[in-house]
Amino acid sequence: MTSITIDNVRHEEADLTDDQKKLVQEVQINQNAITLLDHQLNCLKAAGTVKLAELRKILKPVEEKTDAKTS
Repeated sequence: MTSITIDNVRHEEADLTDDQKKLVQEVQINQNAITLLDHQLNCLKAAGTVKLAELRKILKPVEEKTDAKTS
């Protein structure tokens, strides 16, 4: 038998009404969506870090040349 725990209270799925079961499903869908979006955000942050590192690498020689000309 499947059960869920909310606020430290265990609820048996067989004892839930159809409306309660529907809400449980909606909460699960919501939690899954949050997990997916967190993963996507972390991937975007990692890609952004890589791109920023690439930009710094490309710009560094330009800055060194600029500094050399002004000295």
